[in-house]
Amino acid sequence: MDGRLPGWPLIRFCFAYFVNLGFTEGMPGFIYCANIAWYEFLIQVKTREIKKRLNQPLPATSKEVQPDPGPVKYA
Repeated sequence: MDGRLPGWPLIRFCFAYFVNLGFTEGMPGFIYCANIAWYEFLIQVKTREIKKRLNQPLPATSKEVQPDPGPVKYA
């Protein structure tokens, strides 16, 4: 299965909860399956953030990026 499918976290929850019989464990099984789905969701969010960052162009000039002046020295 692939994380690029629409609704993948929900699919993952249903697979873990119903196919792998997570419901037989009661509330701990539900919590475990919900956490699996949440984890899959966070993977998708982080992947989108990384792809978005990689598609942004780098600054054209050094004027846009100011170096850190360091600590302020008082006389």
